[in-house]
Amino acid sequence: MIPRGQHVILDFFECQCDLKYLEQVSQNTSLIEKLKPLFDVRETVPVQFEPTGYSFVLVLGESHISMHTWPEDKIVLIDLFTCNGKIPIEAIEAFEKFFQPRLHSQVQVERGKLSPAIESQTHTHWHSLLQPEAISDENDSLPVEV
Repeated sequence: MIPRGQHVILDFFECQCDLKYLEQVSQNTSLIEKLKPLFDVRETVPVQFEPTGYSFVLVLGESHISMHTWPEDKIVLIDLFTCNGKIPIEAIEAFEKFFQPRLHSQVQVERGKLSPAIESQTHTHWHSLLQPEAISDENDSLPVEV
């Protein structure tokens, strides 16, 4: 099965950038300008939190980018997801240059592609992957606690 998209997850820790870039969503315009030529940006959705910190979503023609900041901990978490399978290295480099993390992790996942183990099965319930014991012979619903 052909993957439907690429998902890169960036976790930045101990960011060395000026604190204003973590605190105020209005301070990231230069970062957004660097990303615009790399993607088909359709909409920007900034959410400022009080006293500081923000979430920001770029809605792309090919999917989305989201980032969330915790200034008090100097942490930024970023998701880049594209349906066209292309995440330019320049985008990742722009985030790294802007936030200057001392430590970071990066995970890349192909989305919309079954693993070989699942693909070989003739029928799989999505919740059997999460809670195998939750499937009953009588129905396909998950147990509900009351």
